[in-house]
Amino acid sequence: MILAACEPITQPPANRQKRPMFMKLAQFIQAKKEHLLEDWGEAALEIALQASLDPVAIFDPDGRHLFLNKAMADLVNATHRDIVGKTPLDLGLGSAAELHDAINTTVTTGQTQRREFYHCLPSGPVSYFDCQFVPVFNDRDEVEAVVKTSRDITERKQAEYQVWQSANFDSLTGIPNRRLFLDRLEQTLLEAQRKESAFALLFIDLDRFKQANDQIGHEPGDRLLALVAERISSKVRAMDTVARLGGDEFTLILKETGRDSAQEVAKTLLSSLEQAFDVDSHQVHLSGSIGLTVFPDDGKDGAQLMHNADQAMYAAKERGGQQVQVYESWMAQNESEHMRLNRELHDALRDGQMEVYYQPVINIRHGAISGAEALLRWNHPDKGLLTPEAFLGVTEQNGMTESIAAYVLEQAVTCSLRWRDPNDQAFPVSINQSPTSFFTRTLVEQWRTRLAQVGFDESHITLELTPASLNNIRASGFNPVESFSLEGLRLHLAIDDFGIEPFSLLALQEFRPDSVKIHRELIRDAGQGGDADRILEGVIAMAHAIGVQVVGVGVETDEQLQFLSRAGCDYAQGFLFSGPLHQDAFEALLSRDQQKRAS
Repeated sequence: MILAACEPITQPPANRQKRPMFMKLAQFIQAKKEHLLEDWGEAALEIALQASLDPVAIFDPDGRHLFLNKAMADLVNATHRDIVGKTPLDLGLGSAAELHDAINTTVTTGQTQRREFYHCLPSGPVSYFDCQFVPVFNDRDEVEAVVKTSRDITERKQAEYQVWQSANFDSLTGIPNRRLFLDRLEQTLLEAQRKESAFALLFIDLDRFKQANDQIGHEPGDRLLALVAERISSKVRAMDTVARLGGDEFTLILKETGRDSAQEVAKTLLSSLEQAFDVDSHQVHLSGSIGLTVFPDDGKDGAQLMHNADQAMYAAKERGGQQVQVYESWMAQNESEHMRLNRELHDALRDGQMEVYYQPVINIRHGAISGAEALLRWNHPDKGLLTPEAFLGVTEQNGMTESIAAYVLEQAVTCSLRWRDPNDQAFPVSINQSPTSFFTRTLVEQWRTRLAQVGFDESHITLELTPASLNNIRASGFNPVESFSLEGLRLHLAIDDFGIEPFSLLALQEFRPDSVKIHRELIRDAGQGGDADRILEGVIAMAHAIGVQVVGVGVETDEQLQFLSRAGCDYAQGFLFSGPLHQDAFEALLSRDQQKRAS
């Protein structure tokens, strides 16, 4: 049961005669052998040893117990009579061999030894001890006894272990984190080089995890990741390493494994991930994109192998996911557009390349600018201005969705409060985001915290959701309206793309939107006397009947605008008035409009 051995604490022979305390102790030991106490000093020494809370034992040169105090007897769960005269080996102690070695080394060298042991208590807990083995010399300068003192260091060891555990293991899943993974990868490399053997490195990225996380919520999503880690770990050997690098990305090191065997393992993992996960009464279906690379054929060092496995994994993603992609040499010269965007997106927010544009919303009745929709744009240094369609899928895979959402919200709130009207009311701004990634519980907490800081109603921010988003929210059992109302706040909601997709009237009642934004496909055919006109009239009448305002989106012609006006539509948005504008350009447009209305 020895935990570790340290360098011996040496005692020079010249000092041996200068220790009257140990000479006295030697006399005490002799007295114990004869079952006789020679004087009161020896009795006092025995009392002191017995009263010590630290376990103390005294051994003869052959390792037999001469004395032990109560703390030591309690530790080994035996009486003084049962132990005296016996060696640790005779008693069958778990640390017997290590104890015997420490005693023998102390007798042989005449030097103090210091070692750490752990001891399993009868009740089950493990205690750790810092032990010193001190030689006691007789008049002939011979080691006549060894005194072992033990200091309980269990709390220190537990604290050290917690620090090590936190530094090396993922707190969510309990498997190795990036730091320990890199260390094991380096050790596996050295071992493979020494043995001239192969090993495989796998990168696994979960398909559809973001959508699942949005549907079931952040905390159940964490539990889902833990279940994924458990399932992956169950399919590999104890000698292999399963690690989580972050987000929904996992890595595997398969030791002493060639390409063919690694592919079989990868296929087994893929099949396992496709089996449904049970999370808080939800049946969640996932799959995986797996990139596989092999040492030494595909790379000679850890950095190259990781890069290759990552490229193979993204190649699997680009081919639709739910498959294993083995690294091939052509990938090194053929970085895909998806891979490039993923790499560049990490710098986009930091370097200020992400911008929020604003498209005006017009009050049809009097023609004034009554609000704006905030639209994200990526001002790419090489490709120019990119709309979300060009990069949104990448953000959902690399875990940046919530960071970008928080940025858009911050910009919108700032502008809403800055563009106050003459009555000092905040300017209405609506925010449209990805239907698949919008409204996780974490994101709702971010919005609620930020909007509460400025006064939610004062900020006049409206959140736009598609019918698909609302249906996903309903399926998850999470109602953001109720979540906000718990804080005494009111959530302003708009339903985007309304009128095309089937949508339950019950959802309108549950989420109580302020407005609906009619799908541009219906607006396109407005004013031509066809079915679109009748559908628009019905949608507008229904919305007004339950106190919901209507916005026509994608208005590009006067005919469309005139029809919407006759049908009683409240607001319009589209290129007939203006396309999305940079913040400064929109501010100038709004200022001119306000001055015009004031004159």
